[in-house]
Amino acid sequence: MKEFGIHERAVRRRGTTYSQPNPPSLLPTQNSEEADSPHIPEKSSLSCHKPALSPVSPYAMNKSQSIRWTITVLVSFFMLFSAYMSGSRAADFAHLGFPNYFRIELTAAKILGALLLLLPQTPARVREWIYVSFTIVLISAAIAKYNSGYPLQQVAEPLIVLTIMLSSLFYLNKLQRA
Repeated sequence: MKEFGIHERAVRRRGTTYSQPNPPSLLPTQNSEEADSPHIPEKSSLSCHKPALSPVSPYAMNKSQSIRWTITVLVSFFMLFSAYMSGSRAADFAHLGFPNYFRIELTAAKILGALLLLLPQTPARVREWIYVSFTIVLISAAIAKYNSGYPLQQVAEPLIVLTIMLSSLFYLNKLQRA
């Protein structure tokens, strides 16, 4: 059985091989004085080791990422607050003309959407649909308040939040394209 060097073993796991067992830079060099002692290779000669500390942290965020997460946290906070309000004020929700089961479903959907937005692993397509759903909820809230005879200031509240959310999302998309 052929013995492979460190570099070739690492490369073989990825599915490709080199024609040489080890590239010349990875072959250990020994003087006649070092022949009796075991050879410990230097860190730079091992290809599978990464430096312990990098000068730039992989978790460092640039300006657009900071803005994106600020927007995401604010939208999620508002939706969680809205879910709390609709979940705890059944009489106000009934005044809008909706049945109680719809209040419970809407509260659960708002909580789920807000929490999914806060997870970094959530795919972009899912995030887009969460924002679409929040847009529909805010427009529906304004229409329901208008038809139930609420004052104009309370009708405008969901539309103001919608305007802030959409403008920040357009800004965010503009930053991502640049």
